[in-house]
Amino acid sequence: MPRNPERRANRDPKYYDEGLCGHVVKFDDLPPELRANIDTVDEPLTRKAGERPAWNARDIDDVIAFLKTLNDGYLPAPTKPVAPAPTTLTKR
Repeated sequence: MPRNPERRANRDPKYYDEGLCGHVVKFDDLPPELRANIDTVDEPLTRKAGERPAWNARDIDDVIAFLKTLNDGYLPAPTKPVAPAPTTLTKR
């Protein structure tokens, strides 16, 4: 079914696609049964466009530094090279 060009969302890429129902379905890239798992009530996920960010550059740097300390010593086992399957020559 072709998109309705009368709807602004269907002709201007800066707007969400309103689809056939005429309204935005948030998180439509997830299966419906998983959409309730999305946290939209805790900081920093409650910010609106144009508001001051929840974290400043130092906060972000601190989190990155912390994440780099998380190391349980796991090293994947080395993989052995796989030899190609032998080819058989057939006489014609």
